[in-house]
Amino acid sequence: NRERESTMNWEAIGAVGEIIGAMAVVLSLIYLAIQVRQNSNMARAESRLRLVDTWREFSNGLKGKDPTAFGRGLQCYPELPVAETGPFTEHLWDALHFFQGALALYESGTLDEEDYSQYESFIAAMFATPGGHRFWLEVKQLSHVSRAQALDARIARGQLPDIRKVFLMDSTGEKPTAAAQVGSS
Repeated sequence: NRERESTMNWEAIGAVGEIIGAMAVVLSLIYLAIQVRQNSNMARAESRLRLVDTWREFSNGLKGKDPTAFGRGLQCYPELPVAETGPFTEHLWDALHFFQGALALYESGTLDEEDYSQYESFIAAMFATPGGHRFWLEVKQLSHVSRAQALDARIARGQLPDIRKVFLMDSTGEKPTAAAQVGSS
Protein backbone atom coordinates (compact mmCIF):
# COMPACT_ATOMS: atom_id res chain seq x y z
CA ASN A 1 0.00 0.00 0.00
CA ARG A 2 2.80 2.30 0.92
CA GLU A 3 4.60 1.46 -2.25
CA ARG A 4 1.49 2.33 -4.24
CA GLU A 5 1.17 5.73 -2.46
CA SER A 6 4.82 6.44 -3.13
CA THR A 7 4.36 5.63 -6.83
CA MET A 8 1.24 7.83 -6.99
CA ASN A 9 3.08 10.72 -5.32
CA TRP A 10 5.86 10.48 -7.87
CA GLU A 11 3.31 10.32 -10.69
CA ALA A 12 1.52 13.39 -9.30
CA ILE A 13 4.80 15.22 -8.94
CA GLY A 14 5.72 14.22 -12.50
CA ALA A 15 2.34 15.47 -13.82
CA VAL A 16 2.75 18.78 -12.01
CA GLY A 17 6.27 19.07 -13.44
CA GLU A 18 4.95 18.46 -16.96
CA ILE A 19 2.27 21.14 -16.49
CA ILE A 20 4.84 23.62 -15.19
CA GLY A 21 7.15 22.75 -18.10
CA ALA A 22 4.35 23.23 -20.63
CA MET A 23 3.46 26.58 -19.07
CA ALA A 24 7.10 27.65 -19.23
CA VAL A 25 7.23 26.75 -22.93
CA VAL A 26 4.03 28.73 -23.63
CA LEU A 27 5.33 31.74 -21.68
CA SER A 28 8.66 31.55 -23.53
CA LEU A 29 6.86 31.49 -26.88
CA ILE A 30 4.73 34.49 -25.91
CA TYR A 31 7.84 36.39 -24.80
CA LEU A 32 9.61 35.46 -28.04
CA ALA A 33 6.64 36.64 -30.14
CA ILE A 34 6.63 39.98 -28.31
CA GLN A 35 10.37 40.39 -28.88
CA VAL A 36 10.08 39.56 -32.59
CA ARG A 37 7.24 42.07 -33.00
CA GLN A 38 9.21 44.79 -31.20
CA ASN A 39 12.30 44.10 -33.31
CA SER A 40 10.21 44.18 -36.51
CA ASN A 41 8.63 47.49 -35.49
CA MET A 42 12.04 48.93 -34.67
CA ALA A 43 13.45 47.76 -38.02
CA ARG A 44 10.51 49.35 -39.89
CA ALA A 45 10.92 52.60 -37.99
CA GLU A 46 14.66 52.61 -38.70
CA SER A 47 14.04 52.00 -42.42
CA ARG A 48 11.56 54.86 -42.58
CA LEU A 49 13.94 57.19 -40.72
CA ARG A 50 16.73 56.34 -43.16
CA LEU A 51 14.36 57.07 -46.05
CA VAL A 52 13.45 60.45 -44.57
CA ASP A 53 17.14 61.24 -44.02
CA THR A 54 17.88 60.27 -47.62
CA TRP A 55 15.04 62.50 -48.81
CA ARG A 56 16.37 65.38 -46.73
CA GLU A 57 19.87 64.93 -48.18
CA PHE A 58 18.41 64.77 -51.68
CA SER A 59 16.31 67.89 -51.14
CA ASN A 60 19.23 69.80 -49.66
CA GLY A 61 21.40 68.75 -52.60
CA LEU A 62 18.89 70.31 -55.00
CA LYS A 63 19.42 73.70 -53.43
CA GLY A 64 23.15 73.78 -54.12
CA LYS A 65 24.83 77.07 -54.95
CA ASP A 66 22.16 78.06 -57.49
CA PRO A 67 18.71 76.83 -56.44
CA THR A 68 17.19 77.77 -59.80
CA ALA A 69 19.69 75.67 -61.80
CA PHE A 70 17.67 72.52 -61.14
CA GLY A 71 14.52 74.32 -62.29
CA ARG A 72 16.27 75.30 -65.51
CA GLY A 73 17.23 71.67 -66.03
CA LEU A 74 13.63 70.56 -65.54
CA GLN A 75 12.68 72.94 -68.33
CA CYS A 76 15.64 72.90 -70.70
CA TYR A 77 17.60 69.61 -70.42
CA PRO A 78 19.65 68.68 -72.44
CA GLU A 79 20.20 72.27 -73.69
CA LEU A 80 21.82 73.38 -70.43
CA PRO A 81 25.20 75.00 -69.94
CA VAL A 82 27.83 72.30 -69.48
CA ALA A 83 28.39 73.38 -65.87
CA GLU A 84 24.71 72.65 -65.06
CA THR A 85 24.19 69.41 -67.03
CA GLY A 86 26.29 67.22 -64.73
CA PRO A 87 24.73 68.37 -61.45
CA PHE A 88 21.23 68.22 -62.97
CA THR A 89 21.59 64.64 -64.20
CA GLU A 90 23.24 63.63 -60.92
CA HIS A 91 20.21 64.95 -59.02
CA LEU A 92 17.84 63.01 -61.26
CA TRP A 93 19.87 59.82 -60.76
CA ASP A 94 19.70 60.46 -57.01
CA ALA A 95 15.93 60.86 -57.35
CA LEU A 96 15.69 57.51 -59.14
CA HIS A 97 17.79 55.77 -56.49
CA PHE A 98 15.71 57.34 -53.74
CA PHE A 99 12.52 56.23 -55.46
CA GLN A 100 13.86 52.67 -55.78
CA GLY A 101 14.32 52.60 -51.99
CA ALA A 102 10.87 54.04 -51.35
CA LEU A 103 9.31 51.52 -53.73
CA ALA A 104 11.10 48.62 -52.03
CA LEU A 105 9.90 49.78 -48.60
CA TYR A 106 6.37 50.18 -49.94
CA GLU A 107 6.34 46.74 -51.55
CA SER A 108 7.60 45.17 -48.31
CA GLY A 109 4.83 46.84 -46.31
CA THR A 110 7.23 49.07 -44.39
CA LEU A 111 6.13 52.32 -46.05
CA ASP A 112 2.42 53.12 -46.00
CA GLU A 113 0.42 54.09 -49.09
CA GLU A 114 0.08 57.76 -48.18
CA ASP A 115 3.81 58.35 -47.70
CA TYR A 116 4.70 56.31 -50.77
CA SER A 117 2.19 58.23 -52.91
CA GLN A 118 3.70 61.55 -51.88
CA TYR A 119 7.22 60.44 -52.78
CA GLU A 120 6.01 58.81 -56.01
CA SER A 121 4.13 61.95 -57.09
CA PHE A 122 7.06 64.27 -56.36
CA ILE A 123 9.54 62.09 -58.26
CA ALA A 124 7.10 61.50 -61.14
CA ALA A 125 6.48 65.26 -61.32
CA MET A 126 10.21 65.75 -61.93
CA PHE A 127 10.14 63.30 -64.82
CA ALA A 128 6.95 64.80 -66.27
CA THR A 129 8.62 68.16 -66.91
CA PRO A 130 10.08 68.79 -70.38
CA GLY A 131 13.71 68.36 -69.26
CA GLY A 132 12.95 65.56 -66.81
CA HIS A 133 11.03 63.69 -69.49
CA ARG A 134 13.93 63.92 -71.94
CA PHE A 135 16.29 62.58 -69.28
CA TRP A 136 13.83 59.78 -68.40
CA LEU A 137 13.64 58.69 -72.06
CA GLU A 138 17.45 58.48 -72.15
CA VAL A 139 17.85 56.40 -68.97
CA LYS A 140 14.61 54.44 -68.56
CA GLN A 141 16.04 51.32 -70.19
CA LEU A 142 18.82 51.37 -67.55
CA SER A 143 16.29 51.55 -64.75
CA HIS A 144 14.98 48.69 -62.62
CA VAL A 145 11.83 47.30 -64.29
CA SER A 146 9.48 47.81 -61.31
CA ARG A 147 10.75 51.36 -60.84
CA ALA A 148 10.26 52.20 -64.51
CA GLN A 149 6.76 50.70 -64.54
CA ALA A 150 5.74 52.53 -61.35
CA LEU A 151 7.02 55.90 -62.60
CA ASP A 152 5.51 55.46 -66.06
CA ALA A 153 2.14 54.52 -64.53
CA ARG A 154 2.19 57.53 -62.19
CA ILE A 155 3.15 59.92 -65.00
CA ALA A 156 0.40 58.46 -67.20
CA ARG A 157 -2.23 59.05 -64.49
CA GLY A 158 -1.38 62.75 -64.68
CA GLN A 159 -2.57 65.39 -62.22
CA LEU A 160 0.99 66.04 -61.12
CA PRO A 161 2.04 69.43 -59.78
CA ASP A 162 4.30 71.62 -61.87
CA ILE A 163 7.39 70.88 -59.84
CA ARG A 164 9.28 73.74 -61.48
CA LYS A 165 7.36 76.12 -59.19
CA VAL A 166 9.12 74.56 -56.20
CA PHE A 167 12.37 75.89 -57.63
CA LEU A 168 10.90 79.33 -58.30
CA MET A 169 10.62 78.73 -62.04
CA ASP A 170 7.61 79.40 -64.25
CA SER A 171 6.61 77.12 -67.13
CA THR A 172 9.19 78.78 -69.43
CA GLY A 173 12.09 78.01 -67.10
CA GLU A 174 12.44 81.63 -65.98
CA LYS A 175 12.28 82.99 -62.48
CA PRO A 176 8.89 84.73 -62.07
CA THR A 177 8.87 88.47 -61.60
CA ALA A 178 7.81 89.95 -58.25
CA ALA A 179 4.48 91.02 -59.81
CA ALA A 180 3.83 87.47 -61.04
CA GLN A 181 4.67 86.04 -57.60
CA VAL A 182 2.26 88.45 -55.91
CA GLY A 183 -0.45 87.78 -58.50
CA SER A 184 -0.24 84.03 -57.93
CA SER A 185 -0.78 84.26 -54.14
